[in-house]
Amino acid sequence: MNLSSSVIVSIVTNKAMGKSGNFTPNDKIQEKVNYGEPDEMDIDGFQVNKLKRILTIVATILTFGGLSFILTWKKKIKLKLTCDNCNISQASRVLLKDEYGQMFEEVVVQEEGQKYFYNKQVKYLWSDQELRFFKMRPYDEGKSCFSLWSEVGLNSEEVSKRRDLYGTNEIKVHITPISTLVLKEAINPFYIFQIYAIVLWIIQAYYYYSAVVATMSIISIGVTVWETRKQCKYLRQQVAVTGTAKVLRDKKVLTVPIDALVPGDVIVLTEENKTIPCDLALLTGTCSVNESLLTGESIPVAKVPIPKEHHLFDQKYHGRHILLGGTEFLQGRNTDDSSVKAVVIRTGFQSVKGELIRSILFPKPVNIHFYTDFLRCVGIFLILGIGGFVYSTYVWIKNGGSVADIVLNSLDSITFVIPPILPAALTASMAFAQKRLKKNDIYCLNSKFISMCGGVNVVCFDKTGTLTESEIVIAGVLPVVDGCSCSPISDLNKMARNSDIITAMAVCHCVVKSNGVLQGNAADITLFEASKWELLPPVSSDESTFGFKPQTIVTPPSEETERIAILKQFPFESFLQRTAVVFKRKGAKNLSVMVKGAPEKIYELCDSLFIPRSFDDTLKFYTNQGYRVLALAGGDLKEDLTPDDVMHNIKREDLETNLELYGLVITQNQTKESTYEAISELDEADIRSLMVTGDNLQTALFVAKDVGIVHENEQIIQVTVYEIPASVNAARHLRISYIDPFEDIELLGKRDPLSFKPVHGSNYVFCIEGPSFELLYQQNVQLLRKILVRGRVFARMLPDQKVKLIESLQELSYQVMMCGDGCNDCGALKMAHAGVSLSMADASIAAPFTSRKQNISCVPYLIKEGRVSVTAGFCSFQFGTAISFSLFAAVLIMYSVSTEPSDLQYMYLSEGHVIVPFLCLGNVAPWPVLVKRRPPKRILAPLPIMTIVTFLIWQIIIYAIGWTFCQNQPWFEPFEYVPNLHPPNPSYDQTVQWQLFLMTCIAAAVTISPGPPYSKHVFTNKIFAVWFLLAVSLTTSGFFCRNTQFVYDLNLRPAPYVEFAAVLYMLGFCGILFCYLWERFFFREVIYNYIMPRLEALKGPREAYEFVEAEIKANPSWPPMSRHKEASAQIGLPVIDETEEFDSLSEVSTRSGAFQIPPLLATDENNASQEASAYEEGLTFTREKLSFRTFGRSKKPKSIKKSLREEIPFRVEDNSNEQSTAITVINYTKLNVSDLPDAENVERSEPIEETTNNIDLVNYRELSSSTPFLPVNGH
Repeated sequence: MNLSSSVIVSIVTNKAMGKSGNFTPNDKIQEKVNYGEPDEMDIDGFQVNKLKRILTIVATILTFGGLSFILTWKKKIKLKLTCDNCNISQASRVLLKDEYGQMFEEVVVQEEGQKYFYNKQVKYLWSDQELRFFKMRPYDEGKSCFSLWSEVGLNSEEVSKRRDLYGTNEIKVHITPISTLVLKEAINPFYIFQIYAIVLWIIQAYYYYSAVVATMSIISIGVTVWETRKQCKYLRQQVAVTGTAKVLRDKKVLTVPIDALVPGDVIVLTEENKTIPCDLALLTGTCSVNESLLTGESIPVAKVPIPKEHHLFDQKYHGRHILLGGTEFLQGRNTDDSSVKAVVIRTGFQSVKGELIRSILFPKPVNIHFYTDFLRCVGIFLILGIGGFVYSTYVWIKNGGSVADIVLNSLDSITFVIPPILPAALTASMAFAQKRLKKNDIYCLNSKFISMCGGVNVVCFDKTGTLTESEIVIAGVLPVVDGCSCSPISDLNKMARNSDIITAMAVCHCVVKSNGVLQGNAADITLFEASKWELLPPVSSDESTFGFKPQTIVTPPSEETERIAILKQFPFESFLQRTAVVFKRKGAKNLSVMVKGAPEKIYELCDSLFIPRSFDDTLKFYTNQGYRVLALAGGDLKEDLTPDDVMHNIKREDLETNLELYGLVITQNQTKESTYEAISELDEADIRSLMVTGDNLQTALFVAKDVGIVHENEQIIQVTVYEIPASVNAARHLRISYIDPFEDIELLGKRDPLSFKPVHGSNYVFCIEGPSFELLYQQNVQLLRKILVRGRVFARMLPDQKVKLIESLQELSYQVMMCGDGCNDCGALKMAHAGVSLSMADASIAAPFTSRKQNISCVPYLIKEGRVSVTAGFCSFQFGTAISFSLFAAVLIMYSVSTEPSDLQYMYLSEGHVIVPFLCLGNVAPWPVLVKRRPPKRILAPLPIMTIVTFLIWQIIIYAIGWTFCQNQPWFEPFEYVPNLHPPNPSYDQTVQWQLFLMTCIAAAVTISPGPPYSKHVFTNKIFAVWFLLAVSLTTSGFFCRNTQFVYDLNLRPAPYVEFAAVLYMLGFCGILFCYLWERFFFREVIYNYIMPRLEALKGPREAYEFVEAEIKANPSWPPMSRHKEASAQIGLPVIDETEEFDSLSEVSTRSGAFQIPPLLATDENNASQEASAYEEGLTFTREKLSFRTFGRSKKPKSIKKSLREEIPFRVEDNSNEQSTAITVINYTKLNVSDLPDAENVERSEPIEETTNNIDLVNYRELSSSTPFLPVNGH
């Protein structure tokens, strides 16, 4: 068998293998499909056996359909009973098992030379060569960019073949028929038990009670079916796309329905195509699309043609060439006036939108402990019910009951142990929670996730658009001219409109104008509007003016001579962290390129001569204050580079090289006012808040400290991970450093072996960037676990890294909520236990919750609502269990004397005392304060079980006291049993138990009900309050009423003396008071808040993250901090003109002061090419007409001894005296820092990569001096 990466064959022997490892002929071969992928599954083959099917049908009939329930629940048993296991190649049925243990039975179809099956809307094809099923690959997978670019259209025969292979271009959301949904709900084990109970009660003539329970069950099933249908209909409505498209087929342009498109079709795009019908790769022209409905990204996104290169096409790295199905087509242009064309690459569920819908239709199963524990409890209760069955059978036989009474009452005793209205109560609780969420502008896609919010202990927040506003404010710009930093400028109106940095702001973007309105990324629009330039459509004369047809024209206001034509746009890519534009100025010979993006990335693209040596310090200075910094760079391209080369032949990487840095744009995202309060509320509840952002680390840290994610008293440690390549001395390994990101350090020097210092104390948190996180995720999971436990800020994170972060936190047993605005967060929103989207885009349907309020105030409220949902579920279960078992105990006492309740007594109990409080328990608003202690996760935990057990013990004691007290009265008459009489004759025994049970219902309702600290008191529910008053009145009447009709209808025999009723009433009242005080004050206050936390502390860590935290605390010397002051370094010092001499190098440094080049260097704001005036004291380095300023106490310098190699255009000027002395800098020499004066006071720094002529700039300074930063907007 020929195996590939998508399949593995594992041998599973029927017997244990011997030491030799040899396999026997009877060994079973089992394949795995999608091996090594997230959706890896086991697969077994089966062939239908007609004889087995017939026998199974007969067995189903003989068991009155009971076997069919088992076959429905257990697909493997079904296939074993109806089919024969066989080799996969011969299978007509396959059984798939995914990583979550879910089983899927699929039918293998054979037609027209194909053998395949579908699973989760994915087609799996059989390969005769490889003897396996494999997932059908998308059309573009394995193809080169050139092969896609070469597509010219299909012929009719090829279209037919591809339609058979890939199917129609539809995303079908199947709406399950109501009958099927009802049947699926009805075969739930709980409802099957309900059917059993109702049938039994009808036989016993309990018609009214049976009708009530049946009605509640039908309502519960109906609500569930309605919610499921509603979600499916909404989803189908969202994905429905109709219309036509123009395609090239048989060398003609044809108009075909959208669902008739197949991969390989070449589509002609026009503005009539409002919605992209499927995933396309752009072939010719450029266009703008609105992807917000699918990705949540800001609109619009520019798309450019696929390059004519032979590299493999990859959706991840060629996103700028792909038009995603379901997005909005805004406009398109082609340079030669021909139509814009694109090739279909993915259709239906293979498209990006299809994958999104698939993830919603087939989500990861939610493991809710409440439901798993509930099923276990049902099993335990049934065992207890069997005990009641045995006792009931015994007493009825002992008392001489009829056969019918013995059988029916014994079977009936089992029905008491399962609360019949519990499903309806839980359904109502979810409905009430959804209603409250909707009232607070939070929309829930799946109500099951509401209770998941109750256990959240970690919340991950995106930054931009979530914690801060999406819109940015420009605080100022820092121009850089010929590698020299200028003074920061806060008022852009003072700058020339044609300066490099203003031009870059006007040109480098993907903004489009639609109907007179600018559309695009918020930052792009802000920068473009600040430039005061205009965006114009091209005119017919532009093609002759520029030599190509521009996409668009930008021009300064009222200066048509400065027209700039945009040739090609490279939209922002998250993994590249930059935008680029190729353009041409009017009258210019060359094309030019401009790039805008993350400063670290732009730095790598620039020529080192155009990077100020203070670049890192400047960037750090602003980002440490929370500013968001963008870098702008550009340059001219070679003269022989034609527009056609740029459009089709040249890679982006080849255009973005040796650029000149134009400057930095300092911007701010204002923090939303609600952010502070929400983070503070989470912090007070001991819920960790993490920031997960794609922004700069220092900016993220500032915002994190500002909003309270990082506390003022917490030390921040930045974890930086480098991968050291393999060498002859060592294998490839990771180098990890731990530094203080706020310490003012030079990052330019060459580090000697690091020295370390221990972290004192344990109050520290970690921050890390995406590349370092990825290395740890791939190569050092143990260290990553430590970082996650103490991590607070995760910066420069790509979308897939956000998903990995959420997954890693979940593996540490954290219950994680993710909150984002939809931009690049869809994967993380789906992965989290509870995802909250602040965007109303279609992509938000991937998140269980969507908030219309564009701030994080919804997060604390959602957690409160989740806690209410959890406690309501627990209280419903406890209330139902307490009521059922209390009634079970009372009825067994009645059975002991061969009597039982009447139908109207059951009716009175259920309608008057049980149903209303049962449904009201979940209709209580959250408590306004989010407390530290989370509600218990499990029903089978000690406290919930103790609540039920102690309540039942007290009720049984009360029943026994009341019954004994009644039997000892002189007027008491024993009950006389009459066979087959329904209802039985009234008796004192029955009446006493019924009256006391009325008190039990009130006791359970007020005792086992939600309340602080997770919800408001149940009496805030007006319906419950009214019920309580009515229940007390009805119960009182049940004790003291002597009305003949009332007594007769309820089959009661009240005591002849009111004094007895009063004593019995006081007994019941004492029971209510005792249970309330026991539960509310002893259990919920003393045990829950004081004793249990101390017992849990004694137990030590239980969750995975607690073990990691204990490991961290056990090693106080970890992590080892890296010292920033290094042992030695090399720096460059200028060798000055030979005409004058210094006696020593010390004299140069002493007299001239430190040659400091601060982060902010001055030039004239209006014309950076003119030499700026110097400070009152200081030296000025001048290259051509540009000046560097250094600051010191300088006197007239003398030249150092002759050491000349070549002259370079630098000058040193002494401005301290009235007469300026200019000295030409000839060359640089390399000196060890130890040769400098006061070497211990000089901060060492690593040398920058040397230029070809071995020349370095001066860059060292005295630690005692502070760098003079000029303020921007008050900072």
